[in-house]
Parts: sequence; C-alpha cells; structure tokens
Amino acid sequence: MKTWRVLSALFLSADALLWGAWAAGQILRDRTLGTALLFYIPSPLVAATFLAAALGLLVGRRRRAALAALAMALVPGFFVAAIENRWARPAIEPPSARTLRLVHWNVWWGSLGWEKILDELRRDRADIYVISEPPRRPAEEIAAALGEGSGFARARPMERHASSVRGYAGLILEAGELAVFARGNLREERRIANGGGRIFSLLRWQHEGASLSILAVDIEAYPNRPRDPILQDLRRVLEETRPDIAAGDFNAPRRSRGLSPLPAGFVHAYEAAGSGWSYTWPLPIPLLAIDQCILGPRIAPIRFALRSRLASDHRRQILDFTIRPPADP
Repeated sequence: MKTWRVLSALFLSADALLWGAWAAGQILRDRTLGTALLFYIPSPLVAATFLAAALGLLVGRRRRAALAALAMALVPGFFVAAIENRWARPAIEPPSARTLRLVHWNVWWGSLGWEKILDELRRDRADIYVISEPPRRPAEEIAAALGEGSGFARARPMERHASSVRGYAGLILEAGELAVFARGNLREERRIANGGGRIFSLLRWQHEGASLSILAVDIEAYPNRPRDPILQDLRRVLEETRPDIAAGDFNAPRRSRGLSPLPAGFVHAYEAAGSGWSYTWPLPIPLLAIDQCILGPRIAPIRFALRSRLASDHRRQILDFTIRPPADP
C-alpha cells in the first residue's frame, strides 16, 4: 500500500507539471519560442491524461486524488469542447451562384501511397488544389493524373501558362515544398517570401468567369524556429495583398497570436463554415490544428470539412464556396 501511495504521488506530481506547462502555454501562447513549445502541448492529450489518472486512482481506491485529477481534466476538456472545436455547423443560406471547391492537403511527399492520394484528390473534384510536400514528380505528370486535358505552367519563367476547360494547370513552387493545381488559367503573380522558414506565394486563378487571388502558404515544422515572427509577417502580407484565400500547412495552431484574431475582413474557414474535430495532425489521431484555410471578404463559404485518409499524416481541408458579387458603389 505504501508503494502504491508513493507511485500515486509521483504520478500526480508529473501530471501537475504537465497541467501547469499546458496552462502557461494557453495563457502566453506563442509569444516566445519557450512558451510556443508549451502552447503546442495538445489539449486533448492533457485532458485524456488526467481522465486516465482519475480512473487509475479510482481503481486504487484513492478517491480524493481521483477527484483532484478529474477536476484538473475539466479545464483542458473545456478547451477541447468549447474553444478549440465547434460542434454545430453555422447556418448558411443555399448558394445562389456557382459553387467552387478548394482542397488543401499535406501529402507528406506521397510516402504512404501516392496512388491512394490521387484517388482521394480525384474524388474531391476540386477546382483548385493546394498541395503541401508534393511527391518529387514532374508537375506535368501530377496535372495529368488529376484530370484529362491538363494544362501545365512552370513557376519560372512565367512567359507561358496554360489553360484548359477540363484539365488542370500546375505550379511547383520553391524547392518543391508546395504545389498548386487548378482548372483553367493559373499564374504566379508574386513570390512574396521564400526562406526563413516560410513560403508565401500569391497566385491568380481564372476560370469560366471566376477570378481569385490565392496565397499559398508553407511554414516549416522545425520546433526550434519561433513561429510568432513568421506569423506576424504573414499578417502583414494578408493586410497588404488582401488575397481571397490563404491556404496551406501553417505548422501553427489556429489560436496562435498571429492568427487569432485575424486582420479585419478575414476569417478562418473552419470558424465560418466548419464543425467537428478541428485538429489536422498527426494521423491516425490528430491533436493539433496546424493546417489552415483563411478567407477574405469576397469569399462566401458554403461548407468546410476535414477528411482523414491514412495516405498521409495530415487531414485534408475541403472548402466549398462562392464568390460574392461586387458591392454596389
């Protein structure tokens, strides 16, 4: 019995340290590198740890300690249930204009099965694909695999870009870390940032009368690089370029200081039209919402969904939307 009490005390002390670290991260968020590492402790993991501790203490007939562990589970549990996730999809009026679809997916270089990934992407029938960590394959090959009659455009030089009614045009961006494929015309307007742990590339898409600006985003995953300066730079880019959609693997939670609140006029697609478990990484049990889709004022979201398939370690984002007509002068 004494040994059990000593082990219980040690276990509760370790859990208390975990709870304190998590709470400090939630308060300070990613203000510094140190607090960012605490902020990235997943709330579901902390809540589950204390629930497991409470159950184990009950089995050992340590009722008071079990109640303490259960009480400590309530706060991260509240964050999971009420702050980091939403469970009811917002009421949205049926679209009066043509519905478009954008899909973003970090496919992890196709390491878990490129053909499975292609099957999912083709099934999505998107108008625009933003692909993080695409496989090391020619853009022509990926474009052709996505749809018949595919067009192709290289990121450089920009003199040629392709258009097609049924197929896709494609760009492989810097160092092969990011790719964008879309029906119709796709061109890179401006490479805003490359290096320093980030890729921000502003692209223009045109197809069948629709025209959008898309900010493709990729932020590296290394935990020893502070995220907040990169996200503050991204805020500046959003404010200056005003893209219609920004999408990619941000490797930063939606509640990061640079992403919450967003600049005026922008909204997270999940908050505007999504619901359910919002975490996107790592599969098979996603615990952090690090893949983002941000909408500008011209975008009217219809539906935002996250889908899982064990062909990658990330869930994919699917956005159905329409383009708002110009406001009357």
